[in-house]
Amino acid sequence: MDNKPLAEITESDLQELIANEVAEGRAIDYKRETNCTQDAEKKEFLADISSFANTLGGHVIIGMEEQNALPTNLVGIPKATTDQLILQIEGIIRDGLDPRLVGVQSQVVDLSNGNAALVVRIPKSFAAPHMVFFKRTSRFYARTSRGKYQLDAGEIRQAFLLSDTLTKNIEDFRLNRLAALKANETLYPMPEGGKIVLHVIPVGAFTAPDAVDLSKIDATDDLWKNLLPMASSGWDRRYNLEGWLMHAVTRGQVESKSYTQVFRNGCVEMVEGRKITGSPYEAFWEPNIIEALDKLLVFFSTAGLQPPLIVMLSFLGVGQCEARDMNPLRRVESAHPVEREDIVCDPLWIQEIGKSATDILRPAFDRAWNACGYPKFPY
Repeated sequence: MDNKPLAEITESDLQELIANEVAEGRAIDYKRETNCTQDAEKKEFLADISSFANTLGGHVIIGMEEQNALPTNLVGIPKATTDQLILQIEGIIRDGLDPRLVGVQSQVVDLSNGNAALVVRIPKSFAAPHMVFFKRTSRFYARTSRGKYQLDAGEIRQAFLLSDTLTKNIEDFRLNRLAALKANETLYPMPEGGKIVLHVIPVGAFTAPDAVDLSKIDATDDLWKNLLPMASSGWDRRYNLEGWLMHAVTRGQVESKSYTQVFRNGCVEMVEGRKITGSPYEAFWEPNIIEALDKLLVFFSTAGLQPPLIVMLSFLGVGQCEARDMNPLRRVESAHPVEREDIVCDPLWIQEIGKSATDILRPAFDRAWNACGYPKFPY
């Protein structure tokens, strides 16, 4: 379930849960049906959803009978009720959790008996812990292999502490990597000069060490082909101390112009290291970054590394570079060279895989063009 895009889940996938006796627990919950108009069921459903978000994420499957936590029969629910049920679920989640939980997805799966199952995918939340507030009650929930449970006061304090720690770990990872690149301490020899750096970090990277099966990446074309270095025509790949590396190859040169590093915890670093001169922001650059992120999103989905993902784009060593809009009708008279040596764009969040890389990256591109006096990315 975790390794498959939600839209591709079929009846056979759900039947395999029965055949393999996949019990309810940390990552999955079964419901024969749910009546989201009844207060008791609303409260129970909010507890289920928040417990997944506060732990490692998971799935609620509506339309599955269970006995002693084991799935027994995929009976489904009437197809005609699924749209209304999804709207009810979205409203319950929106109004019943604090802070608000984003990124929950629902997928209707048609069944051969004429009914449908509803699969609800809940991501691990970066904003955890989420509190259920309903009918004057406030509760925090998490999950173990035995299902959901209510957090006590000590566990609530620990959950908030872990949330703050996670934020700091992500910030520290980025700053440490950028400092190393600024000092030309790259993970593969590269020429000095400006660099474009793209980091993509799964939120779970700092809670699940060694989350990536490196041998699977190396042996699976569908994985490593989505990790090709930015704007490269030839490449090589190998293991290294940090995890797994792909670097561009140019005949007769020891240094590489770009590389992709997969760290053992699932973080990915892509560096484009050709010396930046003139304008690093013309259309020649953005398509390379867009293509790289599009492929990375496919990699994360195929590798089973689930959202939320954090995308961070940085331009290093671009002081005095200029942005030149190639359309003379849009020229900005106030355009000027970059006044700082580096442009470190704000983190961008991906709550679900499916949004285009162009839409995801546009705020970062806007920031880069702002640095040169333009109101926004003009393309």
